[in-house]
Order: sequence, then structure tokens, then C-alpha cells
Amino acid sequence: MNNKSYTIVGVIGHIDHGKTSLVAALTGIETDTNPEEKRRGITIDLGFASFEDHGDEFAMIDAPGHQKYIGNLLAGVSSIDVGLLVVACDQGIQAQTMEHAAILRALGVNSLVVALSRCDLANAEQMAETKSETELLLEDIQIEDYEILFTSTQTGQGLDELRSLIKKRRRSSNRQKDGGFRMPIDRVFNKDGRGTIVAGTTWSGEVQTGEELMIARNSLPVRVREIEIHGRNENRSVAGYRTAMNLAGINAHLIRRGDELITPRKFRETSRILAAITVFDHSGSIRCPSEYHLHTATTHCETRLIGSRILEPGVETEVVLHTSQPILFSYDQPFLLRRPYPVGSCAAGRFLSPLEDVESKTSIILKHAAPFKQKDPSSRFRSLIELRGELDPNEPALQAQLGLTQEELANVVQETKHEPLIVKHEQHFLSRQSVDTAKSQILKRLTKQISDADAWLSEEALSHYSNLRSTSSATKIAIAELTKEKKIVHSNGLLALRSDSTTLSKKQASALVLVLKTMEDNRTPPSLKELADLTDQPQPTLISLLRYAEQQKTIEQIDNGLYYSATMLMIFRSELISLFDEEPQRSVAEIRDHLKITRKYAIPLLEYFDSRGFTVRSGDTRQAGSNLTSITPN
Repeated sequence: MNNKSYTIVGVIGHIDHGKTSLVAALTGIETDTNPEEKRRGITIDLGFASFEDHGDEFAMIDAPGHQKYIGNLLAGVSSIDVGLLVVACDQGIQAQTMEHAAILRALGVNSLVVALSRCDLANAEQMAETKSETELLLEDIQIEDYEILFTSTQTGQGLDELRSLIKKRRRSSNRQKDGGFRMPIDRVFNKDGRGTIVAGTTWSGEVQTGEELMIARNSLPVRVREIEIHGRNENRSVAGYRTAMNLAGINAHLIRRGDELITPRKFRETSRILAAITVFDHSGSIRCPSEYHLHTATTHCETRLIGSRILEPGVETEVVLHTSQPILFSYDQPFLLRRPYPVGSCAAGRFLSPLEDVESKTSIILKHAAPFKQKDPSSRFRSLIELRGELDPNEPALQAQLGLTQEELANVVQETKHEPLIVKHEQHFLSRQSVDTAKSQILKRLTKQISDADAWLSEEALSHYSNLRSTSSATKIAIAELTKEKKIVHSNGLLALRSDSTTLSKKQASALVLVLKTMEDNRTPPSLKELADLTDQPQPTLISLLRYAEQQKTIEQIDNGLYYSATMLMIFRSELISLFDEEPQRSVAEIRDHLKITRKYAIPLLEYFDSRGFTVRSGDTRQAGSNLTSITPN
């Protein structure tokens, strides 16, 4: 690859207006190579040719002009730099002429050369009329940067001037090579002796021979065996170049036009997308919801539009798209919408953000949509956090989703750290609103918990609360803030609303710590009187402390006045499992001796185990119950 410019020229126009002949005259290459194209005299599929000028290369894509093959045209013109619109002087502006010109404008192609072809077949009046009609058309679709000239492939008129105009509009700057490699595929075939060949235009990044890539649709890994650019073998390809690749590790029948060849993990497919669309003036208004055909890059699928009830022509409006298949895209990537009936292009748009991680309703999403249309990357980044609730700035696909270079993303992340409406938790960013929502939901759940006659709720149980839609990080921050604000009590993985029954004074807390320390791993725990003497607390106060500990599930009362630590009860269960594994039927004495306790503790313990289904009594013996090995007893 040289360091000169590389410009892709998309050649469009109505059927039989001389596009293919014009490309052949400019490049010396006949693009109609398909036998069916030769027989019928029309371009059915994309044709490719190129010419050089002092090292600058111009790749020409000859797109089909027939309405039936509009999808093939869209696959070709989705990544061009300069449009070459061909209008036959002896036929003038036709239906496909208008649609093709509108498509170029919709896909962001603003630089246009117009060749008024076959002027040898038209008189002066026809030529003047065709030029006037063309100027009105371009004015109507708001293309301002264009030049018009008359051409004839039969006489050679205007061909040198046409070539000069195309050269003058060559791409002057390099495309962005930052980010992952991405190439929408528009051609797939198998070549004897070489295997699978794919071709397309590299949209981003760069690729080298030997590199591992992936087919996005089915996540199939491939290796780049060879790279070819316009018949030349190259070691690499970069963004903006028409590229063919010989792929190892995959059969051609597993790839199709519309697939994307990408760097693994750098892009994500989605079928729910925030987008902005503009309805064409000639299409009239669009009603939502409604179904359309969507074309973008080399992909074609059906989509459902959800948004404002009526979308008026000429006004860019935010909508949510639900596509019939997951698609891959980058921020601000253009797309076209076509009606299934009557067939025709009706609107153009651009993708703003994937919504696969957003649970909000469409109405809420659309309220947050406006900042995604702004050029300021910080606004887009903050809005994405607001939509998702939580965002990991290290997500590999984030760069493409926001349309940023690696450096720009790093700067945005640094700026956001100081944003007051954004909360940082470990490596993640959360919206202030998502944390406040989580706090409200937690308080609501704990209030309900009191009405259920148990003030305490485990964090695990809280995570299953159906109304708590917050992320785990938002929940953690909400718990910490509510605790700091003294609205809840958080202890040993349990939560409760702060009240006299769920809080302890320093003296009570100190006494409870002593009680728990005394009972920990104690097979013969002290009585209430002994605990009262130990803690220097009256028995009523001590009972309140023990009830508090019970709510927190650190101890459990197994009989009137007899308490065991939760840890000790788990140890007993483990020992019973071992005992019953050796012999399924055991006497009270055997169990007592195995647990190293006296009869005073053995009888109430076994009755407790019976009530929990850990053991089953049969006369004077016990056997293992169904809940003995369960994590959570019935």
C-alpha cells in the first residue's frame, strides 16, 4: 500500500443510462462480468473497477439501477466518498434517478459529479432540459456540492473532463484507523485452490495477514490467509480500502452478503436501537408503530419503528428500532428505510445507541435521546450512563458505540469522574438517578418487610425483589448511603429500617458482642441467667439482645431459654451427615456422644432437628431427614 489518497466512487443512476459503459471508458474494465448481466444488458450485481493518477487510486463501484436490485445498490454505496450520478440526455430524469440521488444524500454523500450521458443521442433542447431537471432535483434533495458535464462514451466527449473532476474530488485525508477492524461483506465466493474469498470496504481499523478475526453473525473465528487490493497482494488493509481476503478456517457457504468481518469483542450486535430518522418530503408522514425494510452497510432486514405517533417529513425525529435480526453498527452510521408496499425509499436515519442493556420503556428512552445527537462526546457518554443506569468504561465495544477514538474515550472518562450527577463505584459509572431509585425501592421493600412481621431482610432476598430493577452496584451504593444517612441498619448481611427495635446503644452492642463471642463454637452454651451475669445485663434486656441477634440470623433459639450460634448448628448438621453416612439408624445416646454434648442438650437439639426436617424420629432412634443436606430447609 502506498501513502497516496484512495477514493471510492459510487456510480449510480437509472437502468440503461450508460453507467457501466462510462466506468469501462474511464478505467478500461468491463464490470458486467455475470453471464446474466451480459444477456440482459443491465447491471444486476455490484461491479468493481479502478484507475490511478500519479499514485492516487480511485475505486469505482458500478451499482445496479433497476428497482428490483435496489438492495444490491445500497450494499455498494454505503461507504463511498464521491457519488457519480449518471443521467441519460435522451431520457432525462427517471424514477430511479430521483431515488438514487436521494439515497446518496441520505447516506451522507455530499460530494457529487453528474454525468449527463449519451449526449450523442440527444439534441440541444433535450440536453438543456435534462441539465435543468437535474439541477432542480439536486436542489430539492439539498445537495449543494456538485458539478455537471455532458459525456458520450461513443464520441469520447467529456470523458477527460469527467476524469479530472473525479480526481479533483479525491479524498484528501486518511480515515480513522483507531478502533477494531470492521468490514461489511458484499461478496462471497469459493475459488479453486484458494478456498473462501470475501470482499468489501474496510470501515474501520486495520488488518494484517495472519490475523484472527470473527464473523459477527455467528461468532465463527477465521484467520486472514491473504489480502488483495485491486489485484495486488498486500500485507495489510486499512479503513477506506476496497479489500478482498482469503480466509482460513471457514467454508464459503457459512458466510453471506450482509455479514461483517470484525475484530472479536470490539463490536456488539443488537436488535433494539435508538436512532434518529428524517422522512423524505415526497413520502408524506409516517405513522408509528409501523414496519419497514432497513438497509445499512451491506445488511438488509425488517424493522419496527416505535416513537411519536406521527413523523412529519423533513424533521429529524428520535425513534426506537426493533430489527428482525441483530445488526452491528457504529455511532452515527447511516441507514435507509424503504416501504414494503408501495415499494420505495421513504426515510433515512442514523444510529445513535444500542439498547440491549436498557430496560426502560420507549417513552423514557426517547426523553434521553437528544444528547445522543450532539457532537459533544461527553454528552453522549453521560446519556448512555443515564439510559443504562450503570456503565463500564472499559467495555471493548464502547468505542464503536460512542463513535470515539481511544484517546477521546479516555478524555471523556476522565471528565466524567468529576460530574456531580454521576456516581463512580470501583471501575463503573452510575447515574445519580439510578442510585436514588434504588434507595427508594429498598426503603419501600423494608417497609413492607415490617408489615410481614419480620423487620430484617437479607441482601440476597433483596436482590430477588421484583420491583428492584437497579444494578448490583446501584444497590450496594444505595445501601451504603442509606446506612450513612441513618435511615436503615445494615449488619451481618441483613437490612432493616432504623428504629428502636433494630438499633443498639454502645453498651448494648458491647454486651451483644460478648454474648456472641461466648456462644461461638460452644457445644454447651450458658443459660440465660449465666449470660445475664456474664454481661451484667438484666434478663429482659438480655432477651431483647438475643431477639435482635435472632433477627440477624446469628443465633437461634432451639428451646425455651436455650440458644445456639448459627455456626454451631451448621457444625452439628455436618457431623450428623457423617454419622448417618456410617449407619442410617442412630440412638439418642449415639448421637449425644458423637456431638460431644450431654443429654440436657441432646434432647432439645434433636427435637429442634426433627422440627426442621434434619432428622426423623422412629421410636427411640433417629435417621437422616430430607432437609439435612439442604442449604435452605423447607
